[in-house]
Amino acid sequence: SCNMPSSVFQKTIRDLALLGDRCSLTFRPGEVCFSATGDIGSGHLTLKSTQDVEVTALAETSGDFATRYLALFAKCGNVAPSVSIAMLDKQPLRIRYCSAFASLEFFLAPRIDDL
Repeated sequence: SCNMPSSVFQKTIRDLALLGDRCSLTFRPGEVCFSATGDIGSGHLTLKSTQDVEVTALAETSGDFATRYLALFAKCGNVAPSVSIAMLDKQPLRIRYCSAFASLEFFLAPRIDDL
């Protein structure tokens, strides 16, 4: 899982959504990686555990998600100053905004390509 300022999450998703329709999230011990690839290029951002960003992952976990929905969820960043993102194997991504006056929680299943 990862806790970060909602403004950082919002900017990261907004920037990656310009590049492609798929965002890959990879949680590793001490860091979370966001990446997207599209027709105009690719982008990659790695956030390491710092004072503002707290990443707690015991093992590497990754998944591909639709940037369209992530961008919609990121727009809720005005509700709370921070966001919690959690992902487990074979379970949906959980995005939670929580403040003193409101709480929002979203779940997003990973994209699966047809073989």
